[in-house]
Amino acid sequence: DHIISSQVFAFVEKITLSNVWFSNFSLSGSGNQVLLSGETETLEALSRQVDALEKSKGEVEGVNVANSQVTPAGRILFTLNLSLNPDIFTWK
Repeated sequence: DHIISSQVFAFVEKITLSNVWFSNFSLSGSGNQVLLSGETETLEALSRQVDALEKSKGEVEGVNVANSQVTPAGRILFTLNLSLNPDIFTWK
C-alpha cells in the first residue's frame, strides 16, 4: 500500500456544490485532517455543503465549521476542518 493525496482532491472536487468555491486547501496526511477555506453566496449554501460532507461517511469522519463571516457584500467566507477516513490516502 502507498500513501497518496490525489484521491482527496478528487473527492473534494466531486462533493463541492456548484455555488461553493474553495480558495485554500491544507492537508495533514499524518493526521487525516483537511482545512478548507472558501466562499459561498448564503449561509444556506454553506449549510448544504456541510450536510453533503457529513453524509459522505465513507470518506469523511467529521466536519467542523472552524469559522464563518459575512462580507460587506453579503457573501459568506468560511473555513471547514475535515477529519478524513485514513483509507482515502491509501492506493491499493
